[in-house]
Amino acid sequence: MNSCRSRSYAIAPILALAVLVAFPPLARAALSCTFTITNLNFGTVDLTANATVDTTATFSATCSGGSSGANARICPNINAGSGGVGSGGNPRFMLNGANQLKYNLYQDSARTTIWGSYLWSSPSVTPPTINITLNSSGAGSTSATIFGRVSAAQQTLPPGTYTSSFSGTQTQIAYQQTSSNSCATIGSTNATSASFTVTATYSSVCHLASTNLNFGSAVALTSLLTSTSTLTAPPSARWQTAPRKSRTAFIRAMERARPGETRPATGSAAPAPVVARR
Repeated sequence: MNSCRSRSYAIAPILALAVLVAFPPLARAALSCTFTITNLNFGTVDLTANATVDTTATFSATCSGGSSGANARICPNINAGSGGVGSGGNPRFMLNGANQLKYNLYQDSARTTIWGSYLWSSPSVTPPTINITLNSSGAGSTSATIFGRVSAAQQTLPPGTYTSSFSGTQTQIAYQQTSSNSCATIGSTNATSASFTVTATYSSVCHLASTNLNFGSAVALTSLLTSTSTLTAPPSARWQTAPRKSRTAFIRAMERARPGETRPATGSAAPAPVVARR
């Protein structure tokens, strides 16, 4: 009797192994995702206007090889970029030599929530969590808008092209087939790079403000009248008026009136020295 029991105990593991060989557990589908990010180009910006400049880029994700109806969780970590980033993830910088142009990337059109990363120096400034419900073939795709903004109050920067590039570890897009794990937990799982560039061109622009030019009134003018008008330029402007450098534009009006004729003397602001004659 005891011998039979011993034989039964010995056979049980063998039977279990046979069942596993004959009916192996279903393998979990191997999810694979690819990503692209379009370049974010602010075009030509006028920093002298002392105003923000906005533009957008598009993040795209395509996944396959997953389980039917499963959830693919995407964690699009975008780091500082080659231009670097300030404390707390704001601002990011584009560079022209040593000159830094302040900007940032955002998750929302109001530009209030920074698009950050769980894998950079400010992990509390995070990216959005993007979910894709996979179809019956275990595939799916989606896209999201990246909102960019150049900051105001940068009038003193010199003209030029400013850039920041994102490649390699500057974009670490992690993903996992899961409905429960957060992006903080997913971390760098399956991290994949998607390269893009942020660019802005600041052309030489100068907006001048001037005071009114008033020659007053005169009757039967026979002599030279002069008046002055003051021009004001942004701090970065380099003044040069011919034949001398000046912040004041001088305008002269010569009135040659015929006998008995009365005319007002008028002029308009222009780079010094401009002579208005009649």
